[in-house]
Amino acid sequence: MQLNFEKIVGTKVLYVYESFREAILTGTLKPGQKLMSIKQLSTIYNVSKDTFEKAYKMLREAGYIISVPGKGNYVIEKKNNKLSVLVLCADQSEVAKSPLISAITGIARITVKKISEKSKTNTFSDDVVNYDSVIILLKFNNKQ
Repeated sequence: MQLNFEKIVGTKVLYVYESFREAILTGTLKPGQKLMSIKQLSTIYNVSKDTFEKAYKMLREAGYIISVPGKGNYVIEKKNNKLSVLVLCADQSEVAKSPLISAITGIARITVKKISEKSKTNTFSDDVVNYDSVIILLKFNNKQ
């Protein structure tokens, strides 16, 4: 697996996380495979260790890797093969009415978070990377 930091969109941490996540999901990195150490990655790519530490932490929290003290980081097989889906909505009653949500209920672990007009743009940015998919349910006011 190669990383190219020249033309990334977003933060380096998010880029590393997404690159490893994609490699795990596509089978490029397989369950049980040991990952390069943070120090090795930092040296090879000339990027701070903190970047890789944060990305590995996100991968651990999302259930893609496990850290074995004194041994390293390893890809793990997800025990629950269901997709993890974050649903952002202004009105939680709309979630129950959504045909899309009804259709994926059996195949996904769904987490619902309420948003409002006052929500800041990056309020959920840390949460978003911990899910396989994000759905935003919008309710438009039809009053004229």
